[in-house]
Amino acid sequence: MNTISKIKFFLLFTFLFTGFLSCDKNNYEQVPYVSVNVKINIYSNLTFMGIGETVMILPDDSNYGYIRFNDDSRSDIYLTSKVYGNGIILYRYDQEAFLAYDRTCTFKPATNYCGLEFDDSGILPTCPCCESRFIVSYAGEATGYPTSDSQAALALKQYKTTISNGILKISN
Repeated sequence: MNTISKIKFFLLFTFLFTGFLSCDKNNYEQVPYVSVNVKINIYSNLTFMGIGETVMILPDDSNYGYIRFNDDSRSDIYLTSKVYGNGIILYRYDQEAFLAYDRTCTFKPATNYCGLEFDDSGILPTCPCCESRFIVSYAGEATGYPTSDSQAALALKQYKTTISNGILKISN
């Protein structure tokens, strides 16, 4: 084997070997993009959502959204907006202030694509695939981050929320 062939072999081996080493949980995947343009009347559709509560906005079979409350005694509320992907987590931190996050867990989101579920408290959405939990409550600082015991390392993808004339708009 001549010197050039040895160099080519070494470079190929190094390239392949480092590629295998990078395939661990620190290889951060991006949450897949979905179009978000949801409009909700806060006075009629979110009347039962108290301050400090979290709801899930989920897609039905036709991709129309519906609001699912953490409390099973409350009925789902169907919306006229389309919702794609795993849906949205909505947290109300003031009478007319909301935070909205993609419902997709950030631990290997492109591979696993797991949708978060309510935990017992309704405040720490939990991934059924990797058991990561996320803090969505608002304490005057950034939210959406996983708890320290989670496999996920990245915060949830956050969406823009605005209110105008009693209509909450969630968009990206």
